[in-house]
Amino acid sequence: MSEAQAEVQDKDAAASGGVRPAPRRPRRPEGTKPVIADHEILRLIGTGAYGEVWLARTVTGAHRAVKVVWREDFEDERSFIREFEGILQYEPIARNNPGLVHILHVGKHEGDFPYYYYVMELADDAYTGIHIEPGSYIPRTLRSDMQLYGLHAMPLDYVLEVGSQLAHALVGLHAEDLIHRDIKPGNVMITDDGMVKIIDYSISRLIKPEQRKDTTVLGTAGYASPEQFGFTQTNGKTDIYACGVLLNYLLTGKLPNEQLHQGPLTTVIQQCIEIDENKRFASADELKKVLQGKKINRRRPFRPLPGFRSKHVFPKIITVFFYIVWIFILFVYINGFPMIMSSSLKNIIQQLILMADIMVFWSALPYLLFGDVFRMSERINPDNPRNGKYVLRILGTASIILGFVLIFVSLYL
Repeated sequence: MSEAQAEVQDKDAAASGGVRPAPRRPRRPEGTKPVIADHEILRLIGTGAYGEVWLARTVTGAHRAVKVVWREDFEDERSFIREFEGILQYEPIARNNPGLVHILHVGKHEGDFPYYYYVMELADDAYTGIHIEPGSYIPRTLRSDMQLYGLHAMPLDYVLEVGSQLAHALVGLHAEDLIHRDIKPGNVMITDDGMVKIIDYSISRLIKPEQRKDTTVLGTAGYASPEQFGFTQTNGKTDIYACGVLLNYLLTGKLPNEQLHQGPLTTVIQQCIEIDENKRFASADELKKVLQGKKINRRRPFRPLPGFRSKHVFPKIITVFFYIVWIFILFVYINGFPMIMSSSLKNIIQQLILMADIMVFWSALPYLLFGDVFRMSERINPDNPRNGKYVLRILGTASIILGFVLIFVSLYL
């Protein structure tokens, strides 16, 4: 809700990426609270170009979020009414979709400063979970989760789970010919039990096949698809574009044009954010299946053995050497040394030491030295993963020395 939003009123302004001119209607006094029946308005918790979110308390003591969209923020009455109609269409759909925030009440207020509003379930607190303290409440969204994580890359499993739940929610929404048009971190809340819910439907709209483009251009800079700038009509692939940007943000802390994620989801993100909508995923369901690991005419890329994943030649040569040594020691262990065929205590100790040497040190050595160690190093030092990699290499070198020591001990004991 704090991300910048832009509205363009004509084709020229849309092409230049301009911002909607300020309305000429009288502005309400700053800090004006809405009046909602049977609700006590506590404080403002979010603002945007097209509305405000207020924390409210019902007569029964339950806390709710109230989205208020003011008429004065729209240039004409038709646009204002159209957005209100979008909420009326969305409200019954959300009841049967666990991935959409539930709207509990929709209303409209007339007067000097008209507005419409909808009351919805409240997101958990980013710090205290389900325990809400009105004075310090901060809604838990993907945006707040990323801030608490220091804008570092989220774990891949977390991103896949969030992405698949988000896509699943969009499947149900698109099935009713509704599109959200404003998927972004601040509009995806996370419940205390890990459920993902899409919020803020103030600019959602019904797809109208007879239209060539949207009447009003709305969206959030960075997350809005090309068609949201007035070139064609928005559709379900508009939300898929925003999902790709969102996935990239969770994996890098940046937008794709700032830093594109390099890893397992690179191709998925790139397909989501294609400029040509026909090259994107055909539907949110297809995106969901990909994120869930299902094959859609794809093959899992071949992963080299540990030690051969480096781009440099020297680590691969060293790895070949250690694999040869590992195989030789394993062969010696299985066949035994000719001079230690008797079952004396000395021979038994030699065999046990040699077995420990193989199992504990030499088996994992190539992985520790030159394998796929980024995740391990990231845990050692999250602020500088490269330093963590150096630590792993030191441990690998130490294992070499200890391995040779054990070999000599076993031979000359």
